[in-house]
Formats: sequence, structure tokens, C-alpha cells
Amino acid sequence: MISQIKQCVEKIGEKLMEIYRQPFDVSYKSDKSPLTIADNLANQMLLEMFSEITPDIPVISEEIINTAFDVRKNWSKCWIIDPLDGTKEFVKHTDEFTINIALVEQGKPIFGLIYAPALQKMYYGEKGNGSFVLEDGVWKRIFCKSTYETQSVVTIATSRSHPSYEVNTFMKRLLRQGKKVNTLEMGSSLKLCLVADGSVDVYPRYGTTMEWDIAAGHAIIEFAGRKVLDIKTNTPLVYNKENLENPYFIAF
Repeated sequence: MISQIKQCVEKIGEKLMEIYRQPFDVSYKSDKSPLTIADNLANQMLLEMFSEITPDIPVISEEIINTAFDVRKNWSKCWIIDPLDGTKEFVKHTDEFTINIALVEQGKPIFGLIYAPALQKMYYGEKGNGSFVLEDGVWKRIFCKSTYETQSVVTIATSRSHPSYEVNTFMKRLLRQGKKVNTLEMGSSLKLCLVADGSVDVYPRYGTTMEWDIAAGHAIIEFAGRKVLDIKTNTPLVYNKENLENPYFIAF
């Protein structure tokens, strides 16, 4: 199944890059977030893929009207996808956009894949198997324990499109502890990938995110030996909730 998903995602990536290299129209949703033909095409191709390889597993996607919770609450497994995460980055041509795919069981991610076609970089994580990154045609295992609390130098991932006062406060708190703080600005779910592979130490997120933004990265981070926790409760994020919006979280 995983090999089929990888192949399909690479094909979707090729289609996205064809659009990316040409002029394209941008419309806006009710929340003023951008939408392009690429979002809809990637969503269609992913739904077709799932209907073939896992027809009995339902899908939650950013680009469809999702099933009511009265039905969803009975799902033991579901796919959670963002066909084009970082549409703002796609529109601005920063290359920092991704395809996010997660498989969730009883509210917990058991598989996640993130592909950045413009960067030709793919990450995936699977329960019981670990997390990996594809670089230069070679799959490499990634494993990095969470250590930012004890480090003297801390690199923080920050959002390119969603800066926040709370993140600045988080940084100042680390500075008061005598730590040196570096920041790395990045768009889309790539911030989660950088936590997983150890490129950054921590990603505090105080802005609005949805389950499809985070679930795939959560899987990759967890199976790389790190954590994604609700900032208030200090417990792992859960998925297929009645409200698909995530609480504020910290990945480290």
C-alpha cells in the first residue's frame, strides 16, 4: 500500500509542478484562504487513489464537505489529507508547499507521508517501522530524541505566513533561561518535517491549524522519536474530533 501511495503522490507532484510553472488563477474561500486549480486536482487524484487501494477506509480532506461527526465518530480508521498544504506558498512561488497524507486509527496517527514536489523531498513515518526521508533517491532513517529543554542553543521553526505574539513570548522565555535562540522560517507542513529530522529543535504553534495540516507530520515526528503535544494539556493531539480544528500545540 505504501509503495502505491508514494507512486501516486509523485504523479500528483508532477501535475502540481506543471501548474506551478504556468500562470494560474487564484480564488478565495470564505475564510479568505486561497484556492487554485492545483488544490482541486490533487484532491481529486488522491480520492481516486484511496477509492482503489482502500475503498473501505473513509477520507477527511480539506477540499471536501466532510461527513458529520455523528457518522465519523464510529470510524475506527480514516485517512486525513491536505491535497495542497501551503497554498499561499504555492501562489507566492516559495517552493514550500506539500501534499499531506495521514492514516489515523482510534484518533491516533499510524502512518504519515509528506511530499514537497518543488523541493523533490518526501518524508514518511509508519507505526512499528520508523520515519524516513527520501534525499537524492535514497531513503534514510531519521530518529531524533526531543531535547530542546536541555540544550543551550535552540532552533525554533516559525511560520512564514502566520507570525504570532505567543511565539515571540516563547522565544523570550528561552532567552531568559540563558539559551541562545535561532529561528528558521518555513511554510506548510515542512516545519513538522524539520522537527522530525532534527533540523530544528522545537515548533510552537499558537495559531489556527486543522487536522489535515498536522496529522501526517505528527506521525512522522512521533515515529522519529519526538512529540506533538497540546500546549495546555501536555497530551498528544488526537484526530477525527467533532471539531477538526487543532488546539495550540508544540512539536519537539
